[in-house]
Amino acid sequence: MCLVIDAGGPEPVTVGSLNANYTYNCSVMLKEAVGVQLSDMHGWEARRVAEILRTAICDMMTNPAKYEALNPPNGWGDAKGWRAFLQEIHDASMLAPRATLDVH
Repeated sequence: MCLVIDAGGPEPVTVGSLNANYTYNCSVMLKEAVGVQLSDMHGWEARRVAEILRTAICDMMTNPAKYEALNPPNGWGDAKGWRAFLQEIHDASMLAPRATLDVH
């Protein structure tokens, strides 16, 4: 996953240092918070992604037990790590609000 811009060449250009990946097992937490998963946001403008992630992060901080209850039973990821991952994407999106999210 990364943020990309169209620089006019044959391929989009990755923006900044965000090249993040996290276990799919925690995606249910984002769906619970805002009704979408990261994969749903593929191609969305970063400023829109940031707004949605801000809402999710705030809810996760306000209701930590709700999200800890959604920790995957296989131990691959947890609410705390997922929130940090979403924060990283949010922060990168704020730095490049006209970029688009590339979920791959």
